[in-house]
Amino acid sequence: APTPPPAVREPCIRFGHTYPTPEVVDCVITQTSPAGTGRNHTFSGYSFSQFSNWTNAFEVGTGQVQIYSGGKLILQVDEVALTPGPLVIALKCAPFGNCTWPPTGTQLGLNIEPIAASFVPITSGAAVRLFNLAPGAGEVSLSASGASLATGVQYSLGSTWVPAPTTQSTYKATDSGGTSLATVDYTPTPAPQGLGVYTQWLIGDKSKAAPYNIQLVPKDDAPEEGRCSPV
Repeated sequence: APTPPPAVREPCIRFGHTYPTPEVVDCVITQTSPAGTGRNHTFSGYSFSQFSNWTNAFEVGTGQVQIYSGGKLILQVDEVALTPGPLVIALKCAPFGNCTWPPTGTQLGLNIEPIAASFVPITSGAAVRLFNLAPGAGEVSLSASGASLATGVQYSLGSTWVPAPTTQSTYKATDSGGTSLATVDYTPTPAPQGLGVYTQWLIGDKSKAAPYNIQLVPKDDAPEEGRCSPV
């Protein structure tokens, strides 16, 4: 059998703007420990629903996350763990209260959410998880062309990865009463031709009109082993 690629030992970070607002933001991550590394990275010019590619610009340790809008610092969160492997840093609504601009939660998990995206690579087919970042949606379920993939996913949480269709399918997110929240047609690139593993991100606010309404945004995940960036 071929030797598997080495595990990703450094943080592999992606930024996601999931705060339903027209504000365009920059996210600056600065390594704070280990001290003296001088490592930092700026994700520039992200609008709602946009996710960056992956970067391995950091060492395992902790970092400071700063959000800028219009050239002004609007949010700073310290002591963010930069863990080995894939990690999504999401700008999101706090889990309680109104989702109004600007975000003010300096405590980790309020407006800045570090989300592990680590999974065991697959050798064939496709796998998907649902991650719920839609405030007010409640517990959410996901199906693909009528087949259930995840149920009861609460805000700021994700389901486990499960086998998914390898052909184009209509993915639907529904609330606890079965009411449709969002749909999206998506065709993954299955393994071994591609990574095969992806997240359906549920974002947006059901009280807002497009383009800030609830929607599903499918994104390939970074591998737990081998290269940081998706193939």
